[in-house]
Amino acid sequence: MNNQLITEEQELFTKLQEIVRSSTHFWENQLFYKVQDVNTEENCITFNLKCTIWTDSQISTFINKPSELHSHAKGYPEICYLSELSTTVNFLCKEGNSIEVGQIIPHLNEYFSSLIVSQLEFEFPMVFSMIARLRLKWQQGSLGPISYALTNTSVLLPIMLNMIAQDKSSTTVYQILCQRRTAPIQNFQIFSLPGVKYDK
Repeated sequence: MNNQLITEEQELFTKLQEIVRSSTHFWENQLFYKVQDVNTEENCITFNLKCTIWTDSQISTFINKPSELHSHAKGYPEICYLSELSTTVNFLCKEGNSIEVGQIIPHLNEYFSSLIVSQLEFEFPMVFSMIARLRLKWQQGSLGPISYALTNTSVLLPIMLNMIAQDKSSTTVYQILCQRRTAPIQNFQIFSLPGVKYDK
C-alpha cells in the first residue's frame, strides 16, 4: 500500500478509513481513550472514543453530584462536556493527477496536530491535552481523599479538576517554549501507514 497510486476517490477514502482504523496509538496511549468504533458514511469518517481514566460512575460521583449540590456557590466551577467534535478536511489536487496515500498522511498529521496545539488544548484541555490528562491519571486516586479530608464532602473535586484544566503549563505550546534538554513528550504521529514513521 505504501507506493500504490490511488486514482479513484472512493478507493482513496477506503484506504484512509483503513488507516484511521489502525491508527489508535495516539488516542489510546497518549490521550488515554479507547477507540470503540470507526464508522464511515458519505465520505465521513467518525471514530468514537471512551475515556479510560474515569468510568461513567466515577464521573457521576466525583463531578456531577458535587456540581449539583454546590452549583449555587459563588465562583464554583461549571463543568461542561464535549460529546462530539466535527471537522472537515478537503484535499485539493490537479485534475488527472494520481495521489499516493503516503503523501496524504503527513498532511493529515500536520492538520490535526496544529488543530490540537493551537485550539483544542486551550478550549478543551481535559479532552485533548495529553499532559492535563496525564496529570489527571496520576492524581485521580488522591482527589477524593483530599476533598473528604479537608471538607468531609466531595465539594473540592470539581475545583481541583478545574485547577488541572486551567494550568497552561500542560499545553504543548508551553512545553515547546520551556523546553530545555529533553524532547517534548508529545508525539503527534496521529495517523500512519504500517511500517512508516513520520517526524511530526
